[in-house]
Amino acid sequence: MPTTTITLERSVYERLRAQRRPRESLSQTILRILDSERPSLRGLLEIFSQADADAIGKAVEDLRAEGIPVDGVRTS
Repeated sequence: MPTTTITLERSVYERLRAQRRPRESLSQTILRILDSERPSLRGLLEIFSQADADAIGKAVEDLRAEGIPVDGVRTS
């Protein structure tokens, strides 16, 4: 894969490095940030607390109990 060298101010590099996830390259970090407009499961997990996730799971289970289809949603 071809590469390109870019120059960043040290403060920009430090901010980018702070956004990096374990085992993620800087290129992958940049792509993730640039694609952040697309919702991702990981992004949702960072937004919702465990209590929120539990409440959502219960709501889905309640809908199913009432016979309302909730296709593609897993609660476990």
